[in-house]
Amino acid sequence: MGTAASTKKHLWKFLVITFVLTYAYTAFVISAGGVKNFGIFGLVLMMWIPGATSLAYRYFARIGFNDVGFRFGRAKYYAIAIFAPLALAILTNLISSLFSIREFSLLPNEMWPKFAPAIVISLVAGLIGAVGEEIGWRGFLVPKIFDIGLKYPLFATGIVWAVWHLPMVVFGGYYKTDNLFLISTTYTLSIIGIGYFIGWIRMKSGSVWVASVAHASHNFFFQLLIPYVLFAKEGENAKWW
Repeated sequence: MGTAASTKKHLWKFLVITFVLTYAYTAFVISAGGVKNFGIFGLVLMMWIPGATSLAYRYFARIGFNDVGFRFGRAKYYAIAIFAPLALAILTNLISSLFSIREFSLLPNEMWPKFAPAIVISLVAGLIGAVGEEIGWRGFLVPKIFDIGLKYPLFATGIVWAVWHLPMVVFGGYYKTDNLFLISTTYTLSIIGIGYFIGWIRMKSGSVWVASVAHASHNFFFQLLIPYVLFAKEGENAKWW
């Protein structure tokens, strides 16, 4: 495992390389018109930067792969990884409906032929992208932060994860909003929150695959399935969504 000092050195090197590569890619995407011109596969490529960086770093720095969490993990953790984000997404949309942000309304039948392929593509691409991120964040960053004994390790990981996302979220057109301060604040808080859950289930299960399922489930239920299939109608305060 190495000493705490050597682990810190590896952590910093991994973070510097990951952020330089990600921000360079983000700058390219922004200069080329933003996320809308790259689609979900452009995001998947970005999501794989932490994972690819961590795997390459482990290999060239010769620090091994023992703590990545490549074990499969118990079935109960996969159930938690799927149903906890689903329940939270439903609760969030129910609360939104109370404030007329979204309204409970099933996706019309005539929309399914167009929407069904998007669901399949988003689910598959989202899982592939989640694996990339989780191999980096929960497969490298989290276990090594625990190794060095940092206070509040999951909070620290959440901050890193949020900062990594923010340039694309704020300037890349990831969300359609003119209120950059509000989206930056709410996104950071949400990332820290879900980061606690994914980090916890990764360490509890010992599996980066469980963490990947939790990540993909969160994105899929929050960003697509629940708001656009079960709460498909926008309310009069839809701008707050």
